[in-house]
Amino acid sequence: MGKRKKNKNRMARILSICAFFLFWVQISSAMAATWYVDTTGGGDGTSWASPYGDIATAVASASAGDEIWVQQGTYAPASTIYVDKELSIYGGFVGTESALSERDFAANETLLDGGAQASYNRIFQLSTSSRLDGLTLANGSASAAGALAISGVTSPIISHCKFFNNTATATGSGSVGYDGGGAVKIWTSTPLFSNCIFAGNTADYGGAVNLYSGAATFINCTFTNNTAINGTAIYNYGNSTQTIYNSILWNGPPVVAGAIASSYGAGWTESNNIYTGYPDPLMVDAANGNFHIQPGSPCIDAG
Repeated sequence: MGKRKKNKNRMARILSICAFFLFWVQISSAMAATWYVDTTGGGDGTSWASPYGDIATAVASASAGDEIWVQQGTYAPASTIYVDKELSIYGGFVGTESALSERDFAANETLLDGGAQASYNRIFQLSTSSRLDGLTLANGSASAAGALAISGVTSPIISHCKFFNNTATATGSGSVGYDGGGAVKIWTSTPLFSNCIFAGNTADYGGAVNLYSGAATFINCTFTNNTAINGTAIYNYGNSTQTIYNSILWNGPPVVAGAIASSYGAGWTESNNIYTGYPDPLMVDAANGNFHIQPGSPCIDAG
């Protein structure tokens, strides 16, 4: 009897903890706010009828756990947008949606142009486990991480994003491979990239991505026409690791350097990928930004 009673008490405590956790999740969700941004702006950011005009202002107003919805159009950040709290930033809206599921990011591009100002600049810097989803980051430039820098013990999610024509200007004159990442530089973080496209990015080390002492995962991503001395797609450095699945790493002729390169104990694991030199993935028109695959592509049902 005593043992049965103890088991019942233990189960009661577990159920109480679960109930409290569910209650806290519901309260946290209810407290989270949504902030709205479009190219016209001028409002207080609390609705599509009164949006902010730039993402940086929305980030400054938001609290951890909030969402930022960004309408289609072209935005020209005056400086790097620092995200130092856990936020979810979504693009691809037309400005009438009341639910996230209503947006169509493929049809309604939200473009952040790092080169639209007089001086080029990095577009985003993340130091939290935030989410970027449905955004195009283009023409950014910095010594490392032309478009996006990710740092700290964080695990952000980058999904359905495009990185076009970004540049890391460092020449690698210091520690070989430390600087780089035409589009993205990762320091000690563990981000997940899913369904992203990296095209036309340039750096000495890691034309698209440079990873230092972190662990990144890439799933269903496309890397094409990026340029580097080492690692046209990804360069790993300093005990970093990366995992890449079901992705296309296709530079097309001429091949400037290997798609993935590493040094100083770094490495990677991969599966079900298409590389330059293997069968052509048959993109519709990569030169003009259409990275969809044609019927008959070897990528279909390959993963």
